[in-house]
Amino acid sequence: MNAFITGSHAYGAPRSNSDVDLVVLVDADTQCLLQRESGDGPIRFGRLNLIAVTSERLFAAWKLGTEQLIEERNWTGQPISRERAVEHLTALRAVPAGTQPSER
Repeated sequence: MNAFITGSHAYGAPRSNSDVDLVVLVDADTQCLLQRESGDGPIRFGRLNLIAVTSERLFAAWKLGTEQLIEERNWTGQPISRERAVEHLTALRAVPAGTQPSER
C-alpha cells in the first residue's frame, strides 16, 4: 500500500486533538468500501482522516505538495497554516493529466 501522512502532523502545528490526515492510494472498490464503512462525508475513523485517492497522478500531487510544504516549514522555521496548505495542495491537484506540477 502506498500511504503517507499529510496535514498538521507533517508540516503544521498539530494540537492534542488534531486529526491525522493519511493519503492512501487505493483501487475504486476499496475507496467505495471505505466510504461505506465511514458513512456520509469525509472518510473518517475517529481522529483518522483518510484521503483515499484512486489516481496515481493525484497521489503524486498530494505527495509532492506535502513534501514542498515540509520544505517550506523547515526553511521558514514556521508551521504552515491550513489556509496556505489548502491553497498549495488545491493548485497542485488541479494540474491537468499529462503535465508536470511545477516546483515552487
